[in-house]
Amino acid sequence: MRPRVTSLVGNEGRYGLVHCCAICLIYVGSVQGCRTLVRPSSRNAPRQIAARAVALVLVCSVSWLPLWVTLRRAKRADGDSLASETLLRLGIKSSGILRGVAFAELSAVALLLAPAIERVGEALQRCRGRQRAGAGWPALWEGGSALEFARDVVFSPITEEFCFRGCMCSLLVAEGYGVFAVFAVTSLLFGLAHTHHLIEFLSPGRLERGASHRQRRGALGKAVAETGVQVGFTTLFGLYACRIFLHTGSLAACILAHMTANFLGPPDFESIASSPRYAASTFLGLLLFGLLVFQGVPEPLP
Repeated sequence: MRPRVTSLVGNEGRYGLVHCCAICLIYVGSVQGCRTLVRPSSRNAPRQIAARAVALVLVCSVSWLPLWVTLRRAKRADGDSLASETLLRLGIKSSGILRGVAFAELSAVALLLAPAIERVGEALQRCRGRQRAGAGWPALWEGGSALEFARDVVFSPITEEFCFRGCMCSLLVAEGYGVFAVFAVTSLLFGLAHTHHLIEFLSPGRLERGASHRQRRGALGKAVAETGVQVGFTTLFGLYACRIFLHTGSLAACILAHMTANFLGPPDFESIASSPRYAASTFLGLLLFGLLVFQGVPEPLP
């Protein structure tokens, strides 16, 4: 059973956008609050990662309340309990999970086919090299510590998908917003939520003391550009994740797609321009992705 793209409360549901903005602000505010209150403030410091994890668990513990209030106000007459209806709307269910997970994983790998092939090739090369040296199997994650892996590939996808897809999409649907409004609002808020990385790009460690005014302006321009690219990517990914949620009604499917995307990383545009094989695999992946995902507008889901 997939979530219903129909209003539960008619014209009374006019606070959905406000509630979604509030969830977004609380989510971003909790991250920035940890950066301000917890030392060291470095994003990769173990204490900072732990503090942000605790803060985001607290955010998730309250983000579903606007949906619960909306469903309670609707006074559904079909006999469903409020708790089970809320869980169903949030996408927390067992029915259809295999179909949803398969759709999410296939589409995510297709979208990032070139990085996936590259990562597999690099892993095989490292494996051969370490086996020749008698060093055993290489680590699957080469991007940082185990805590960083847990944050980027496990914890962040769970909390972000719960708040931005599970809570926001379901709330807007329940309050009568159309499918395109749901896409636009949740994806834009998801992209804007990543503007907080601008502060991290401008942290003292990124610029040496005594830098000239010209160097500072250059650093600011680079930080704004990097943040803009990240906001653009995350907004597009928000559209894709919203499509998964409305198509499958499964929060687990959204989380898996997000985990896969964070693990593989975005395509390398320099490689697309310089490597015919990388470019070919990128465009082949986009073709497969389009065939999987763009199968018409999500229907009013039963």
